[in-house]
Amino acid sequence: MVHNPDLVLFYESGTIGAKPYRIPLSIGDGELAETADLVVSVPEMFNYWIQPGRVQVAFLGAAQVDSARQPQLDRDRRLRQPRTRLPGAGGARR
Repeated sequence: MVHNPDLVLFYESGTIGAKPYRIPLSIGDGELAETADLVVSVPEMFNYWIQPGRVQVAFLGAAQVDSARQPQLDRDRRLRQPRTRLPGAGGARR
């Protein structure tokens, strides 16, 4: 939170205001719930917080943001043999 101390982290797993001391292993990492201001159910996260637009900025993973700070949800199709393969968004783009 060095660049924006007022940023509030939301995870689709239901944690709001998490303040992890290390990079979480996944959205289900226990440290997120332990350090969160609030933990809600997954349906509540989507139905009350995300879908109505209460979240101003969202992205699925930092690995999907390129060096120009633009989201890249698809791998570059010109790369026949990419050097690195990272987990994708599981169809979230649709």
